[in-house]
Amino acid sequence: WREDVAFDHDLTAFALVGLHVAVPCHECHVSAAYKGVAQEWVGCHQRSDKHKGALGRACEACHSPNGWQLW
Repeated sequence: WREDVAFDHDLTAFALVGLHVAVPCHECHVSAAYKGVAQEWVGCHQRSDKHKGALGRACEACHSPNGWQLW
């Protein structure tokens, strides 16, 4: 990834909000294909789910994209 890539994620199906804005592009886009990146939390956060999936997939019911503790 080049550092000077200018891209407006707000024009896509996955607008970046909260802490997602600060994530470097290569963390989600592991190839230059740009497509095929998960749009649900399980794509990136399933391994760090302290609830081990027991509370379902609606993390936003209790958590904020601005921080897991903020809600």
